[in-house]
Amino acid sequence: MAEKSAWEQDREEYMQDPEFARAYKESRARFELSAALIGRLDQARAARKMSKAAIARQIGVPAPSVRRFFTQRDPNPGLGLTLQIVDALGLELMPKEESRAKVRRQPAMNVAARVSHRVRA
Repeated sequence: MAEKSAWEQDREEYMQDPEFARAYKESRARFELSAALIGRLDQARAARKMSKAAIARQIGVPAPSVRRFFTQRDPNPGLGLTLQIVDALGLELMPKEESRAKVRRQPAMNVAARVSHRVRA
């Protein structure tokens, strides 16, 4: 087995702190949700044979902004741009039904890590 990197060793140590572990897991969940959403939008874009430049023209933003949206390594897209792209693709972004009740009961910071979304055509 390969030797662990310094980051992996540090992370193991930090994960012993319950507060760090909770924050790390929430951050990781947000990352994975963003990456999954962007992946689904890119699949929809490709299925519709729309270029990134065409989407940019349609929503009135610079092409590099849309290109970065679909290709960035650490996805953290702004909600406004995400919704514009969803609309340009003719899609809806809807929260799962069971998540709607949670949104009303939980503080906003905790909701971000727990709310799942689906993209509907």
